[in-house]
Amino acid sequence: MSNVALIFAGGTGKRMHAGGVPKQFLELYGKPIIIYTLEKFENHDYIDSIVISCLDGYIEKLWKLCAKFHEISYHKGKGHRPRRRDRPGIDL
Repeated sequence: MSNVALIFAGGTGKRMHAGGVPKQFLELYGKPIIIYTLEKFENHDYIDSIVISCLDGYIEKLWKLCAKFHEISYHKGKGHRPRRRDRPGIDL
Protein backbone atom coordinates (compact mmCIF):
# COMPACT_ATOMS: atom_id res chain seq x y z
CA MET A 1 0.00 0.00 0.00
CA SER A 2 1.19 3.49 -0.86
CA ASN A 3 0.58 6.66 1.17
CA VAL A 4 0.13 9.81 -0.91
CA ALA A 5 0.13 13.33 0.50
CA LEU A 6 -2.24 15.58 -1.44
CA ILE A 7 -1.50 19.29 -1.19
CA PHE A 8 -4.16 21.71 -2.37
CA ALA A 9 -2.20 24.83 -3.31
CA GLY A 10 -4.95 26.59 -5.20
CA GLY A 11 -6.03 29.34 -2.83
CA THR A 12 -5.70 32.91 -4.01
CA GLY A 13 -5.28 34.47 -0.58
CA LYS A 14 -7.60 37.43 -1.23
CA ARG A 15 -8.07 38.07 2.49
CA MET A 16 -4.29 38.20 2.97
CA HIS A 17 -4.05 41.42 0.89
CA ALA A 18 -0.84 40.13 -0.69
CA GLY A 19 -1.21 41.89 -4.01
CA GLY A 20 -2.72 38.91 -5.82
CA VAL A 21 0.05 36.46 -4.87
CA PRO A 22 -1.40 33.14 -3.66
CA LYS A 23 -0.63 32.63 0.03
CA GLN A 24 1.33 29.43 -0.57
CA PHE A 25 3.87 31.44 -2.60
CA LEU A 26 4.39 34.12 0.05
CA GLU A 27 7.84 33.97 1.63
CA LEU A 28 8.47 33.33 5.29
CA TYR A 29 12.09 33.58 6.44
CA GLY A 30 13.39 33.39 2.86
CA LYS A 31 11.29 30.41 1.70
CA PRO A 32 7.82 30.20 0.18
CA ILE A 33 5.22 28.59 2.44
CA ILE A 34 4.65 25.77 -0.09
CA ILE A 35 8.29 24.69 0.35
CA TYR A 36 7.85 24.34 4.13
CA THR A 37 4.80 22.16 3.44
CA LEU A 38 6.71 19.99 0.95
CA GLU A 39 9.60 19.55 3.39
CA LYS A 40 7.27 18.26 6.12
CA PHE A 41 5.81 15.62 3.82
CA GLU A 42 9.19 14.72 2.26
CA ASN A 43 10.61 13.98 5.68
CA HIS A 44 7.64 11.98 6.94
CA ASP A 45 8.39 8.27 7.21
CA TYR A 46 4.97 7.14 6.01
CA ILE A 47 4.62 9.33 2.89
CA ASP A 48 5.59 7.61 -0.38
CA SER A 49 4.67 10.36 -2.83
CA ILE A 50 3.27 13.87 -2.94
CA VAL A 51 0.67 15.27 -5.33
CA ILE A 52 0.20 19.04 -5.57
CA SER A 53 -2.88 20.72 -6.99
CA CYS A 54 -1.80 24.22 -8.04
CA LEU A 55 -3.29 27.25 -9.81
CA ASP A 56 -2.65 26.96 -13.54
CA GLY A 57 -0.76 30.26 -13.76
CA TYR A 58 1.65 29.24 -10.99
CA ILE A 59 2.65 25.74 -12.09
CA GLU A 60 5.88 26.89 -13.75
CA LYS A 61 6.79 28.96 -10.68
CA LEU A 62 6.20 25.93 -8.48
CA TRP A 63 8.50 23.81 -10.68
CA LYS A 64 11.25 26.41 -10.35
CA LEU A 65 10.83 26.54 -6.57
CA CYS A 66 10.98 22.76 -6.34
CA ALA A 67 14.18 22.71 -8.39
CA LYS A 68 15.72 25.47 -6.27
CA PHE A 69 14.95 24.07 -2.83
CA HIS A 70 14.96 20.29 -3.32
CA GLU A 71 17.18 17.46 -4.50
CA ILE A 72 14.31 15.25 -5.55
CA SER A 73 12.69 14.02 -8.75
CA TYR A 74 9.55 15.72 -10.01
CA HIS A 75 7.02 14.53 -12.54
CA LYS A 76 4.49 16.55 -14.49
CA GLY A 77 1.19 14.75 -14.69
CA LYS A 78 0.25 11.18 -13.89
CA GLY A 79 2.34 8.05 -13.76
CA HIS A 80 5.30 6.53 -12.02
CA ARG A 81 8.74 8.05 -12.00
CA PRO A 82 12.16 7.31 -10.57
CA ARG A 83 12.97 8.95 -7.26
CA ARG A 84 15.48 8.85 -4.46
CA ARG A 85 14.69 6.01 -2.08
CA ASP A 86 14.96 8.16 1.01
CA ARG A 87 12.46 10.80 -0.19
CA PRO A 88 9.06 10.73 -1.85
CA GLY A 89 8.51 11.82 -5.44
CA ILE A 90 6.31 14.79 -6.28
CA ASP A 91 3.60 15.02 -8.95
CA LEU A 92 2.02 18.25 -10.12
